[in-house]
Amino acid sequence: MKRVILLLVSLMVLLAIVPGVYAQSVEMNSAKLYKRQGETDKAIEFFEKAIAKKPTNAEAHYLLGELYGQRGRLADMIREFDASLANSKKYEKEIAGLRQKYFAESFNGGVKAANEGNYPEALKGFVNARLFEPKQIDAYKNIAFVYLRMDSTEAALRTYQELLTITPDDYETYVTMASLVNQRQEYARAADYLQKAVAVAPDSARPRIIGELGITYDMMGKGDEAMKTYQDALKMSPGNKDLLFNLGRLYLVREDYTNAINQLTEVLKTNPEDFEVNYNVGLSYLKIGESLDKKARALEDEAMSSKKKPNSVRIDSLRQAANTQFKAAMPFLTKAAEIKPDQGSAWHNLGVGYMRTGNQDKAKEAFAKAEALEGQKN
Repeated sequence: MKRVILLLVSLMVLLAIVPGVYAQSVEMNSAKLYKRQGETDKAIEFFEKAIAKKPTNAEAHYLLGELYGQRGRLADMIREFDASLANSKKYEKEIAGLRQKYFAESFNGGVKAANEGNYPEALKGFVNARLFEPKQIDAYKNIAFVYLRMDSTEAALRTYQELLTITPDDYETYVTMASLVNQRQEYARAADYLQKAVAVAPDSARPRIIGELGITYDMMGKGDEAMKTYQDALKMSPGNKDLLFNLGRLYLVREDYTNAINQLTEVLKTNPEDFEVNYNVGLSYLKIGESLDKKARALEDEAMSSKKKPNSVRIDSLRQAANTQFKAAMPFLTKAAEIKPDQGSAWHNLGVGYMRTGNQDKAKEAFAKAEALEGQKN
């Protein structure tokens, strides 16, 4: 008798457990059945009803999100996945897998479309990819890239700004933004971005950024502030070749060629194979020589127009000084052409140097080389 009682108790327990395991709403059971049968629309309808009845049903949110994804309703899918995770972590692994799957499909689709030049389709792919992985920085960068290809600079800037909310110390993004607005001559805006870049950049990157800031100040007409920026930076990093180069470039912009040469030749002491430095030093010597020669011609023209005897001593002095500058340019221009023989501008200025120093045959060769390289570009 005792054994029979125990058996009855066991059965009662069993009957109590089984209904608890399988008890689900009619809506959930119907939705799952329709899902198994491939009737997606009906399945969606009943999962929505199940959620309306019980908003905390994590499984219903997860399965509904999966179906939304199959229907291409990606924003709805993400919403349901988030709702599922807000109520339970049970489906976290499955949701993560699906998000990664859709991210990869969208991202790769965006890359393919961009490579084909279909930028609207590329934008759609990258925006969807960002939807699935909102902290994936490559999605933001590619969105900005596509906007720039579509001539939507402001949209690109907004995207970069969104990226900075995720990576606030990404100084290169600030530099990129500054470059974009500098091209539009929005110098004050560029300076603001560069100042923010300096604030978060590592010490190794600051000289370059400060160089850009100095150039921007000069473009704004704030020459004194530009110079002070470089001077302060050089105090922090004496002999820094990037700062010296950018300061030399600033002097070039201001047509102060003597100081440009002084700064840039300091860079050559540690980096004699730098194309830009050799090219700009040679160019600066040419500019000084041309300026002196121009003054000599002006004196000749003045004497001719006034029918007075020209100041031959002064004119000869100017011409000799100009020739000295032209000769000084030649080693640097020759070096620049050797370092980058595919740069037409280097050959052109080398041709000018040869012509100014009386070597007409070499000048013709250099000009022909420059013209051929320019023709290859076109």
